[in-house]
Amino acid sequence: MLAARDRGEDVALVSNDRRLRALAEGLGATITGTFGVVVRASLADKYFPASQAKRVIRRTDHHGLQMTGQLRERAVGEVD
Repeated sequence: MLAARDRGEDVALVSNDRRLRALAEGLGATITGTFGVVVRASLADKYFPASQAKRVIRRTDHHGLQMTGQLRERAVGEVD
């Protein structure tokens, strides 16, 4: 990441780990997590229709990624 930054290249990170996200953000990376990937995929309407994206977001708690209800509904709202 540091080498890419030193070359003036953009760096992106997909992670749900808070500490890693904070570190990467401090180094100037663009950060997104699971929801960001799902929302972007649905907005492109290329990979997921909105109904499928909402289903994926709502079911993540059952697969180990825990979140608040507020965060979940915010992600669902962004799909719309």
